[in-house]
Amino acid sequence: MYILLSKAVYNTCKSSFKDAKSRVQREIRQMKNSWWASISAEMKRAYDAKDSRSVYSTIKKVFSPQPPSVVPLKSKDGSTLIKDI
Repeated sequence: MYILLSKAVYNTCKSSFKDAKSRVQREIRQMKNSWWASISAEMKRAYDAKDSRSVYSTIKKVFSPQPPSVVPLKSKDGSTLIKDI
């Protein structure tokens, strides 16, 4: 079933979508930048303390492959967990 929208409604929906998309992208960009800043500060502290073990563990945390994780979801009524992949 298709719903026909007037051009004004379509343009309003399209601009709302674009605004939401740009806000989400901005937030994700800020989150990534703050994560990288914290990692670099952690690495600088380890380097300044001449703690090579912490430096290499930080490098490993950033560049090593991460194991896949499965997050269980609750059903609509909240009684059971859905663990299917």
